[in-house]
Formats: sequence, structure tokens, C-alpha cells
Amino acid sequence: MSVVTLDKTDKVKNKSSYFGLGTLGMIQRNKLNLYAGIRFEYALIKEEGSLAYDGSDYTARTNRYTIGPTMGCEYFLGENFTFGGELGLRYSTLKTITEYYSAENKTQENNYFGTETGLFIRFYF
Repeated sequence: MSVVTLDKTDKVKNKSSYFGLGTLGMIQRNKLNLYAGIRFEYALIKEEGSLAYDGSDYTARTNRYTIGPTMGCEYFLGENFTFGGELGLRYSTLKTITEYYSAENKTQENNYFGTETGLFIRFYF
């Protein structure tokens, strides 16, 4: 999946591409599906803009790797529609390289744990 955003006020452009894989087991009980497993995601995030304090241009490129357990459920509202929710624990590692057109380049590396939750409606055909 790719996402592009443009902030006209701060003149910042973001472009993100995501790729993910998961291995999940599922149990079906009447109209309810319960599943659990592990997910992996890679994200490439690019940002271009100008610094607010001096107006100099920059380009930042972030590589993010995420892995962690996931569990969720979905309930069939009809033959083709489900409503559900998901919870995951994520470990992420990021490496960001920022190139400034008027200064020295900067590299940052971060690791963190986080959670990811969501509600969804799915359509099957």
C-alpha cells in the first residue's frame, strides 16, 4: 500500500509505502472467527520539506521494520459482511537519514514497543 500526503501550510510532502506478511491460525464458531498469529511489516517513508526556523530544504528517508503477535475476531453480519477488531503488540526498529541542502546529513536509529488496535468492516465477494 502507498500513501501520499501534502501539507500546504508547512510545505511538507510525505510518501509512504507499506508491505506486510502474516501467519495466522483461525478457529470458526458459527458466525464468529477467532484468529491469532504473527505479523511482519516493512515501511519506507519519505518526507520532503523546509525547516520552519530557517527555511532550508531537507529530505528524510525512514526504513521501518515491525514484527509482533496479533489476535482478533470477526463476526459475520451477513454472507458477505463482517465486523471485527484486532489487537497487536509490535516491536519496531527505525533508521532515518535526513539530508539537509545547507547542512550536514543526520542519521537516527530508534527501537520501540507499541500496540496496534483497530475495528473494521470487511466485504467478501
